Amino acid sequence: DVRFTSDRFVETTGVERRVSLKGVEYPVTLAAGGKAVRIVDAFGGAHVKETLRPGETLTIADETIDELVIKEWTIPEEFALHQNFPNPFNPTTTLRFDLPIDGMVKLEVYDILGQKVETLFDGELEAGVHDLKWNAIDYASGVYIYRIEATDFSAVKKMVLMK
Repeated sequence: DVRFTSDRFVETTGVERRVSLKGVEYPVTLAAGGKAVRIVDAFGGAHVKETLRPGETLTIADETIDELVIKEWTIPEEFALHQNFPNPFNPTTTLRFDLPIDGMVKLEVYDILGQKVETLFDGELEAGVHDLKWNAIDYASGVYIYRIEATDFSAVKKMVLMK
């Protein structure tokens, strides 16, 4: 018996839902329906942290996992680096980018002279839409450039810090 914590067998997507696995026989297999979903164990992803595209399945054999968090997950069609928001900003802004596939990502900020001032992220990320915050409290007002490198994709955008 696998149910959502609402005590239903089926729920609508769009919001985060919890699934209880109490009293089940392991292994348990979950399948994604018509939309991609993100599945994380109730321990914050310590044991299960998977993105399933429509038609994909996930088998859980670990009997210590008795609750999962499931939410709809957007997987973009192509790479993109979006304009930061707000822009101009003081002192924090959000940088958004789209990854259609899992891979290594590097996001860096440069001053107008082209000198790197900060690396915001350098590591592996899963496919999806990602937001990173930049706190520029220690930097002077002016124009900054942010650059992303991900797989075979790279892009740059300008942003304005106004103190």
